Amino acid sequence: MAKGSNYERTICKTLSNWWTKDRDDGIFWRTSNSGGRATVRGRKGKKTTGQAGDICAIDPVGKPFVDRITLEVKRGYPAASLHALLDKPAKAKPQIYETWIAQAKASQKEAGTPFWGIIHQRDRRETIMTIPGILWYGLSTIEGPFIEYSFSTDTDDMPSNIIVSFPFAAFLKCITPETLVECVPLNQGD
Repeated sequence: MAKGSNYERTICKTLSNWWTKDRDDGIFWRTSNSGGRATVRGRKGKKTTGQAGDICAIDPVGKPFVDRITLEVKRGYPAASLHALLDKPAKAKPQIYETWIAQAKASQKEAGTPFWGIIHQRDRRETIMTIPGILWYGLSTIEGPFIEYSFSTDTDDMPSNIIVSFPFAAFLKCITPETLVECVPLNQGD
């Protein structure tokens, strides 16, 4: 299975095929330095359009997607578990998902999008997607298993959060690009 940057490329092709109904696998691609360029420039007060998060639209056709959701893509991390948000001891360091959520929210802010998402696949496991609860409720046509978490964190200034995780395949199957654009207005968000 693909690791790191190879996995990001795989997700980009998958999203491109989904977005174009299998007509073009080159709509989305990895951002410059996996979002690092936007992060570094952002610290200096400079904006780097379209380069926050891990995925950008390299074809204008994909702009409506990246204008709504900024994605972080993670591969591996066998110990990463959403359950760690539930059973974390009071004085434990931030859990992996807490740091990922903070990273995704920072990328979302940098990009100026209303929502963030995390796509993660552990070894020999199915790919899951994690999004804010408000986005989940807006896309309520996703069928299949899901886990809804409400948690608070001290990793940054995030208040209590509701997140929802579900199989990425369910997102691709149940949500069309048209539904995403219709159900996710650009002025909404968490």
